[in-house]
Amino acid sequence: MSDAIKHLHLNYDSLEDRILLTISTLSGQVFYAWLTRRYCKLLIPALQGLHPQTHELIMPPASETEHDANRYQNNTDLTRITEYPLGNEPIVLNTIRFIDTQSEQPKLALEPNKGAGISLNYHPPFVRAFSERLAQAITQADWQLDLPPMLGFASSHRLQ
Repeated sequence: MSDAIKHLHLNYDSLEDRILLTISTLSGQVFYAWLTRRYCKLLIPALQGLHPQTHELIMPPASETEHDANRYQNNTDLTRITEYPLGNEPIVLNTIRFIDTQSEQPKLALEPNKGAGISLNYHPPFVRAFSERLAQAITQADWQLDLPPMLGFASSHRLQ
């Protein structure tokens, strides 16, 4: 994704037993993706800057001074939509990759088993907004995942 994010929405769907991630950009692109419980268990450490399996620190945690999570709108008013790069139906995310971790613009790639995925800038305010909204959706899902470390990820380097 090469455009700035306008809307970020995560909502638990009880019928699917998955979380629907909706991202829209300023240019009118919309990305839909399903997050399963298994995927959320991988995503939580990645949002904390940790490798999902080894828990090795890959990215530095966001500092408390970089807290501007409210700038990403949380509504789903998608009336000016013009393009669905991944299609009108949500993709099911399967893998997570860190890209360009040594550069000033590291990225987090959220990908399905096959085909195109979503590449997001690993920008601290966005990561915090994503983490906070993911925590709310996981709470709705009642999946009994360990959320306290995720909510305080800026001061912690590991899941407990």
